[in-house]
Amino acid sequence: MKKQFKGITFYLILTMFSFILMSYGGGGGKGKDPGGGNTGGSTCPTKTVPLVLFQGNIDPYAIPNRQFGFMPIQNILNGGQATSPSSLYQDTHLSYCHITITTTGCSSYGDGGTKSFVWDSSNDGDNYDSTMNIEIPENASFTITIDLHDGCGAWYSGSNPSRRAMWIHQGNYNPAPSINISTWSLNRVDNC
Repeated sequence: MKKQFKGITFYLILTMFSFILMSYGGGGGKGKDPGGGNTGGSTCPTKTVPLVLFQGNIDPYAIPNRQFGFMPIQNILNGGQATSPSSLYQDTHLSYCHITITTTGCSSYGDGGTKSFVWDSSNDGDNYDSTMNIEIPENASFTITIDLHDGCGAWYSGSNPSRRAMWIHQGNYNPAPSINISTWSLNRVDNC
């Protein structure tokens, strides 16, 4: 009887020891993907794709008192402005384009799921095009918000001819080989 009790005790201890080992590391990396990241949306693989901006439905002459054409089409969409991000917005005579991408499915993308870019058409190897390479989430939907500011100048008639128009685009997207933007809304016209 003593011998039988020792055998049962031995197998019970061996079984408990096996369960303990499996729960503390012998279980094959539970909760991790093979690449070492956590599953469940916290890691976010990304890919670089071209963002192409078109003038689309922008009509600068639809703005009251506008006398001259669209400045960003010459300065941004054709690659004219690729200087430091901090100076572009502050130098109101320059055109300025700010791009924000937000995703709720990838907290590791950018800063808590948001990444921003300042327009730089030269980053795709061509200084004079309307294309810029951006990094997007590879497996999650996202929102793109673009603020496109006209360079400030005397483009208007009336008592205050120097103004700066701003158009915006906002849309929801899924990962794609390229992203083309051609729909805009006039947001505001600021005095310079």
